Parts: sequence; C-alpha cells; structure tokens
Amino acid sequence: MMLSLVLHVRTFLIKISLIISLALILFPLPGADPAAASDAGPATAAPAQSDDGVSYGAGVEHLDNRRIPEAIAAFRQAAAAGDLRAQVALADLVLADLVPGMAPDQAVALFQDAAARGDPVAQLNIGDFYARGVGLPQDPVKAWVWLSRAAAQGRVWAALRRDQLGRDFSPQQRAAAKRQLESQP
Repeated sequence: MMLSLVLHVRTFLIKISLIISLALILFPLPGADPAAASDAGPATAAPAQSDDGVSYGAGVEHLDNRRIPEAIAAFRQAAAAGDLRAQVALADLVLADLVPGMAPDQAVALFQDAAARGDPVAQLNIGDFYARGVGLPQDPVKAWVWLSRAAAQGRVWAALRRDQLGRDFSPQQRAAAKRQLESQP
C-alpha cells in the first residue's frame, strides 16, 4: 500500500516537472529576450536541423497540433543533430510516458546531458530532481548548483528555488555548493 502511494506521488511529481518544463520551453517568461539569450552560448543557439530539414520548431508545431508521434520523431531527429531544446522536449515527452520504448531514467539521462551542455531548462529540471530526490538521489547541494546555473541564464524560477534551498544550508553546505559551482563550468 505504502509503496503504491510513493509510486503515485513520484509519478505525479515527474508529470509536474514535465508541465513546468514544457511551459518554459513553449512560453518563455515575460521580459526574457530570446535574441539576447542566443548570445549566451550553445544551449540557446539557433536550432540545429537534420539533413532532411527537421527542426525543433517542427516538433513544437506537431506538438501544438497534437500530432505526438510526429513531434517525437522531429524532436529525436533534431536532438540527434545537436539541438538541446529538442533533447529537453523529448525528455519531457518521455516523462509524460508518451514515447514508446523509453523509460523515465532515459529522460533523466537526456536532461543530464543537456544540462551539462548548458541548456537552462535542463539545468532547472536536474536541479529540481536533485532537490526532490525524483529520478536522482536527493542532494540539496547539487540541486543548488544546477539551479544556480539555470538562474545565471535568466530562469527566474530556478533562482527562487535555489534561494529557498539555500536558506536551510549549514555553513558547510553553503561552502560546498559554492566550491562545486566554481569548479565546474
């Protein structure tokens, strides 16, 4: 009984993360300047296209029109061509249990890769996963680091969540978090 409840809560939390992630991708926060963000580095550069011209934008269009299989195919192709936004969108769809043959741990791996390569939405998700212990071991210091990286790229929610976590830090945790942030690009 208790295990069943835990699994239901975990599934619910993962789906909430999906909704937040998709909302951040499809509806940037007011005041966010996409043109300025494109100068931030590879994570927000113009979407890559595969050889047949499939792009992240095509995946979003398919998703908007509820053509999920076509969206999945477009996101897979664009992600394979290096588009981090497509990789994040694909991970979101995996967490929503919409991608046959892919499990939640594969979504976490996609988020981790995109986060390490600088995608702010993936960084936000990985930080939140560490904060809540969903898909990754609960680790408030790692959560703070990833949320700080997303906040540095203009993700307001990440800054708020990071600050909330940091309020409960011991001096040792605060020092460890700052060391980790400074030691990893």
